[in-house]
Order: sequence, then structure tokens, then C-alpha cells
Amino acid sequence: RYSPIAACCVCYRRRLTEGKRFLNIRTCEDRLYALEMCFSAGAIIHTQAKIYSYYQRAGSASREITRGFMSDRFQFTDILLKFHLRKRGWGAKHLHFSYCVEFFPGIMQSLLKLPHKDDRNWAFEQLLDRMAKVQSVFPREPVYDHIDRIVKKKSFMLAWYFLYLRYQPRHFLARHPKFLRC
Repeated sequence: RYSPIAACCVCYRRRLTEGKRFLNIRTCEDRLYALEMCFSAGAIIHTQAKIYSYYQRAGSASREITRGFMSDRFQFTDILLKFHLRKRGWGAKHLHFSYCVEFFPGIMQSLLKLPHKDDRNWAFEQLLDRMAKVQSVFPREPVYDHIDRIVKKKSFMLAWYFLYLRYQPRHFLARHPKFLRC
């Protein structure tokens, strides 16, 4: 499987990596590392070359959805928000898009896979908290009004619809691009 955002898919100058380490979380640690490298770089060059592929085992820890896994996802969103506040303004529009269109729907999808109701309730409260924090930091965008609605009503069904069901066709088409050929 090829992942263009994984830290292993990027070549860095040695001077950029000196003294920098991956954070001790089980999920998205490579994204945070790659972001730190982007902020440290004077220039970024993108090519279509696929320099790294990986194999993920069926029993991989990153595929097992537990309360600990969800805690790491929330820790990632917190760290990313602090990172944004430290580098105020850089890529804010893209980062807001990433939270609302990628991270929150991804968290909701994982939340639905938690086996215990208590864990799902806890994760949903954590998700509401993170959504409120993100919406308080970034300028209001009408396209993300659904996030405010979910937080205000604290509605699991609204979250399910706006963060999960709404993005399923996108995930399906990404996995089956032949259906895009009309």
C-alpha cells in the first residue's frame, strides 16, 4: 500500500532531521513528524515517484480499534492544534479542512467500531470536545457549519450522518475508481 503522507515516503535533508524524533503515540506520529519537517524546510519539492510502500498485517495494532487507540487519535488532534497555534497562520485553511473532512470523519468511523458502549460514549464526548476546540481556533467557514450543529446539539445521530454517512461514497469511490468512469 502506498501512502503519500507517511514520513517514510519523503526524503529529507539530514540537517532537517537532526534532533527530531517521532512522538510516542501509536497513530499519526508520522504525520506530525512530516509536518515538523515541512516547517523546518526552506523549500518542498513534490514528485510522483512512489519511493516507499508498506504492508500492514491484519493483526496490526493500528488496525485494532480500542479506547487506547482512540485516546492516541485525540492526542494527535490536540498536538496538531498546539502545532498550529505555535506556527500561527501557516496552512490554516488546509488544516481546518483536514480536521473537518479527514480527521473528524475518520475518528467517527473508528468510534463506531469500538466494541463497548461505554467506550463509544467516552469517545463521542472526546470528539465533541475536540470539534468545539477546533471551531474556536479557526475562522468560521460556512462549509463547516455542520460541525457547530453537532457540537451544539451533542447529537450522535447528527454526527453519524454528517461525519460518517456523508463521506461513505467518497471512500467507496476512492477504493473503486472504475465507477467514476461514466
